[in-house]
Amino acid sequence: AVINAWAKSREKGAAKRAEAILNHTMKLHEGGREDCCPNAQSFTTVIDAWARSRDKDAPKRAEALLAKIDELHRRGYRDMLPNVVSYNAVINTWAKSREHGAAQRAEAILNHMLKLHESGRKECHPTVTSFNTVVDAWAKSRDKNAYDHASRVFRQMINMENQGYTEVQPNVISYNAQMNALAVSNIPDKAPRAYKMLLELENKAKRDKTELAPNTQSYGVVLKACSRSSLSGTRKEKEEALRIALMTFEKLRKAPNVPIDAHKYAPLFTVISSTTNGDTMAKLMSEVFRLCCEDGVLHDNHLKDLRRYAPKSVFIKLVGTNASDVTVRDLPPEWSRNNSW
Repeated sequence: AVINAWAKSREKGAAKRAEAILNHTMKLHEGGREDCCPNAQSFTTVIDAWARSRDKDAPKRAEALLAKIDELHRRGYRDMLPNVVSYNAVINTWAKSREHGAAQRAEAILNHMLKLHESGRKECHPTVTSFNTVVDAWAKSRDKNAYDHASRVFRQMINMENQGYTEVQPNVISYNAQMNALAVSNIPDKAPRAYKMLLELENKAKRDKTELAPNTQSYGVVLKACSRSSLSGTRKEKEEALRIALMTFEKLRKAPNVPIDAHKYAPLFTVISSTTNGDTMAKLMSEVFRLCCEDGVLHDNHLKDLRRYAPKSVFIKLVGTNASDVTVRDLPPEWSRNNSW
C-alpha cells in the first residue's frame, strides 16, 4: 500500500522513494521476514511510477526492475514471473521518455515479448496496448523514417489479428497513433492518406464495430495532416489539404457524441491562411470564427491567428475592435464558455 501510494503521488522523487521502499521490503524478506515478500505487481507498480516521472534515467531504471523480476523468478520466487503488464509498463516508460532511441527500445521489448510467447510464455503475449504504445512512440520520435517504422508495427498488428490473435486487434487508439505518425511525417500526400484512414474507421464502425468509431483525436490528427500539408506542399497538395480539412471538420461537427475543442480550430485557421486569399479567405475565416464562438471554444490563440491572417476590416467586423491587446476576456463570455485549452 505504501509503495502504491508513492507510485501514484505527483511529488518530485516519488519513483525513487517507491523503489527504495521496494528494495527495503526485499531486504526484510531476505532477512527472514516471510510476510514482507513483494511480488511482480509490486515491481510493476514501481515501474509505472518511473513512467510517470520525468527523470531522464526512468527507462533504464524501469528495465533494471524488469530484469530484477526475471532474476528473482529464476532464483525460485514463483510470484516474480514477469507478465504482459510488467513488459507493457516498461514499454510505456520508454515511450513517454522521448529519449533518443526510445522508440527503437520500445519496439525491441515488444519483439522480446513476442519471442517469449512463442517459446511458451503465454503470460507475455502482447496486447493491443503493447502495440499502440510502440506505434505512438515512433510517431513522437522525430525519426525521419518514423512513419515507416510505425506502419511496420501497425501492419504487424493486422497480420496477427488475421491469424486469430484477437488480443492485438487494432482499435481507434491504434488508428489514431498511426494517423499521427503520418501527420507529422514528410510524406507529400499525408492529408488524403490520413483522411482515407478516417473513412476506414467510419466504415468499420458502420459495420457493427462501434469500438472503432472515430473520436475527437481521430478528426484532430487528420486536421493536423492538412495543416502541415498546407504549409509545405505543392499548390495542388495545398488545395487538396483545404478541401480535406473542410470535409473533416464538417464530419467532426456532425459526429454524434464527439466533442469539439479549441485545438480543432487552430489547424483550420492555418490551412485557410496558407491556401486562400482575398474574399475567399475572408469568407472562410469569418465562418470558422463564427463556428468557434458558437461552440464556445474561442481562445486567445485564435484571435492571434485571425489578426495575423485576416484583413483588418474582417477582424474588426468579427471581434468588434482592432485593439492590439484584446483577449477573450474582453469578448462575450459565451464565446469561450467551453474552452479548456
